[in-house]
Amino acid sequence: MKKHFTNAAAFLGVGAGIFAIFSILFLYDKHATSVLGLRLDYILLSLGSLFFFLGFIFLWMSATHLIKWGFNETTLYVIDILDCWHFEACPASEDDLEKIHEMACNLFGEDVSPITEMKSWHKRNNKIFWAVRRKNETELMGYFCVIPLLKRAAKLVEKEDLTGAHISVKHITSSQHNSKPYAIYVGAIAAKNLLAQGAAMNHLTSFFQMMHSSKVRNIYTRPVTKIGLKRSLERGFKPVDKRLEDTPLNRTYYLNTDALTTT
Repeated sequence: MKKHFTNAAAFLGVGAGIFAIFSILFLYDKHATSVLGLRLDYILLSLGSLFFFLGFIFLWMSATHLIKWGFNETTLYVIDILDCWHFEACPASEDDLEKIHEMACNLFGEDVSPITEMKSWHKRNNKIFWAVRRKNETELMGYFCVIPLLKRAAKLVEKEDLTGAHISVKHITSSQHNSKPYAIYVGAIAAKNLLAQGAAMNHLTSFFQMMHSSKVRNIYTRPVTKIGLKRSLERGFKPVDKRLEDTPLNRTYYLNTDALTTT
């Protein structure tokens, strides 16, 4: 959107300048200089019109992007206010895992942990996968995945030597022994529509705050979609690699939960 607006301003500015020169020639030089047999004022008039036309095209593209962005942000804002009355999140059951895996594959493609791996995670810790549903309904509308990491696993994630697709049971704390995780890895968040997406994000944020209360400080994630990256950055995630000058996909990001108390 910003690029289109900049292009529009540039073309409109050049067009205005050309029209200004054309006006001066037309007013003070009725017999304007010819270039290749064409009058210079006519050439300037054509060029000015072309630049104005291109400027308005880019201006229209900017307006279209702005309207779309405004609609999406307004929708998600309304969702943030209303979703608590419509949706709830609770630890997924073993029966939910097949549907969660199918939803993940549809959204993220083949770079998803095998269902057998997901079931082994669930057996070790039944609070990794959280199912999002409308209240008093059984249909799965979305989910989020939060993996409690042991210290050695968290260090590997921070060095980007370990990603979500390669996390195994040996990296995860057990819910049976009520072990406190050293860090949390957000594996995925998915939903069937915007309402469910907003609900999942709100419940995930509540989970982050719960981790802060439990003195779990670091939360990691590795966005693979543009919307996932956008939402991560909005919540304060930063690249673990301080050398990165931008914020690319498929890199590891972290959030210190202490930052949640200042936002």
